[in-house]
Amino acid sequence: MNPIGDKTRRLFRHSIGPLFLLVCAPPTTLLVWAINVRYDGSLLAFAEQALAVGVLSELASIWGPYVWGTAAGWKIIGVFAALQLLLMRLVPGKRFHGPMTPNGHVPEYRANGVACFLITIGLFLGGSYGLHWFDPAIVYDNFPGILGALNVFGVSLCLLLYLKGWRFPSGPDHGVSGNFLFDYYWGTELYPRILGWDIKVFTNCRFGMTGWAVIVLSFAAKHVELNGSMSDST
Repeated sequence: MNPIGDKTRRLFRHSIGPLFLLVCAPPTTLLVWAINVRYDGSLLAFAEQALAVGVLSELASIWGPYVWGTAAGWKIIGVFAALQLLLMRLVPGKRFHGPMTPNGHVPEYRANGVACFLITIGLFLGGSYGLHWFDPAIVYDNFPGILGALNVFGVSLCLLLYLKGWRFPSGPDHGVSGNFLFDYYWGTELYPRILGWDIKVFTNCRFGMTGWAVIVLSFAAKHVELNGSMSDST
């Protein structure tokens, strides 16, 4: 055993690694968007511009307008989140159970994911192309503002879940290590629920996976708007 090596590995795993991800991941999303949109995906073009005007100045021009999200971005994710929460609660589905945890908890779910997905896609296509309530390219046109809002929302939600799992856990599978960075990154409870909603199902499946499908459809709509038809990358 090497106590110095073990201590160093623990430091990186429990503090430096989580801190790096928490600090770097949110602003990187906007940086990747800017490189693809402003510079056609060219890292070299971005680097040349950053060196020409100053790295900090270029980064400020990328992050400044969107770091807190935009009003449109917040409205879009707010409406989408509310819709997914309503569908989770209202759409019927068979009950099934997950594996028992080490502390004896058996998670229960409602198998209505496919129906919620199809309803969401139907509402997006019907509301945009059918009823013309909004432009089908709405996600593409507001994407940087959505990314900024999602960064703030994600960081805030994780803080809420950290506090909830520490003080008001939903079940027996919870705990803290005493290291805030590690606990915030790793989570303080296994199956968090708020007002009966399963947070993992909401974030991973309904808001996340269903959201990706809506993003793809919106980006495809923008492609057709700009090019007149669908085509592959060539």
